[in-house]
Amino acid sequence: MLPTAATLDNPVDLIASAGAGDFQRTIEALLAAGDVDALLAIYTAIDSRQTDAILEAIREGVRAARRRGYTTKPVVLCMMAATPLGGPLRAGDRVHRARIRYLPMLM
Repeated sequence: MLPTAATLDNPVDLIASAGAGDFQRTIEALLAAGDVDALLAIYTAIDSRQTDAILEAIREGVRAARRRGYTTKPVVLCMMAATPLGGPLRAGDRVHRARIRYLPMLM
């Protein structure tokens, strides 16, 4: 499921080569895990061409978990980038709404 060099213990480290699919699958799995209380996703923009896809994958991982009933665990995104996002990411629809808290860390 993840790159071979990824760390699967707490904290899970996807490593810099992780793609959008890795983020989505991991977030969905972690939010469904019984021994996880919250999710802090730290994304460092190594290749800015991938940023939009990674952010959409983070959104979709949260959306998918919320649709499956995992609605109580908070999600925070810390993104290290030269340009901050305009605010929190939105994930979900009216029923499965999720606000992903956002902490900018400008480089």
